[in-house]
Amino acid sequence: MYGPALEFEEIGEEVKDEVRRQVIDKIAERVRGKIKARDEREGDPFWGRGNQEHLRRAAERLDSGEGVEHGLIEEE
Repeated sequence: MYGPALEFEEIGEEVKDEVRRQVIDKIAERVRGKIKARDEREGDPFWGRGNQEHLRRAAERLDSGEGVEHGLIEEE
């Protein structure tokens, strides 16, 4: 009754704990990477918060029919 099943249950818990630890480490690694990438983009004029907010509002105006689409500027 308490033979191999009991032993494997303990091993199973150890394996589950290790897998859980590895998954959490991977998630944390990805989150840190995204935060770092976001921080690096903040200095970029396009990705800065102000410009992103401007683009979001412009897209909302276009979607609601209030915006004006401009053609591309031709190079001389």
